Amino acid sequence: MKTLLKILPWILLLLLIGSVGLNVYQGKQSADSAKNLETINNQLEASEKENASLEKDNRLLETRTRALRDSITTLNREIAALKEELSTKVVEIRRNRTKIADLQKRSNAMQNELNALRNSKNADVAKIKELEDERFALDVKLGDLFIKNDSLENVNNGLVESIIDKETDKEGVEGELDSVKVVTVGLDEDGNPVTLKVLNPNYINVFFNSVTPIQKTNKAAKNPSKWNGTLMTFQLGYEGLGPEDLVGRDFMIQIKDKDSGEILSPRESSAGSQDTKGLLFTFARNPVSVQYVNYQKKSGNNYEVLISFINEQGRRVVIPSGKEDVKFDE
Repeated sequence: MKTLLKILPWILLLLLIGSVGLNVYQGKQSADSAKNLETINNQLEASEKENASLEKDNRLLETRTRALRDSITTLNREIAALKEELSTKVVEIRRNRTKIADLQKRSNAMQNELNALRNSKNADVAKIKELEDERFALDVKLGDLFIKNDSLENVNNGLVESIIDKETDKEGVEGELDSVKVVTVGLDEDGNPVTLKVLNPNYINVFFNSVTPIQKTNKAAKNPSKWNGTLMTFQLGYEGLGPEDLVGRDFMIQIKDKDSGEILSPRESSAGSQDTKGLLFTFARNPVSVQYVNYQKKSGNNYEVLISFINEQGRRVVIPSGKEDVKFDE
């Protein structure tokens, strides 16, 4: 009993130290968790802001592209109308020239007849007066036709200038929609220009072969609650060029919650991985086969695959044809 009384204070002291140490450890753990949570929230907020900015840029690009294509359609209609009007007036000028030639021929014949009558010994004055009146009427018609043709030709000159102006405007608009622009980025060792093909995302075509949501067991997922990854196969093409012009170009795959706008971050494994904004890949050949793994809990019911082109400035631009709904085999 005396021994117990002697060691009891030491036992109490050890318990007190342990309690304090535990509280300190728990406090540190709590602080670390709060700091990690704050970091994750900040990253999520930054990601959402960037996604919102990119979506805004993509909407502006699509709107601008539609506006340019609408402008080209309008200009084509205007050019066609001007050419039709020009063609109509050219036909009218030709008809008038035929009439002028015919009237000139008749006028010359009358003049010859008048000369003959005037040189005859028994000149028929009444006949001469009649022919002179007819010839005068013909000359008036000739004058009217010449004036009309001059006016039509002036109008045609204006139409031709308008067509040239419209064609120039159209070329300018089409220049903004060029599928490929070649820009000089520097000089090589021999002083020759080094060029780069600047691609237009609107001309990139994505052909989806399959988009299959799967479970951890690689079986098809019947609903989002059991969905842990997505197998997808697709092909890339480029209007006016072959897919080889896309070789070496960077792209990004994302899966988006269509209800909340959230991007599901792809993860290589369930432990020790960091959230990313999407799955980057460099195009090498068709078809492209990808497994997009994601373990986070899904809150929505509607999802879509987005494929973006990484342009020469390093910006992500969603390809208009690079969208495909994720469908569950329910």
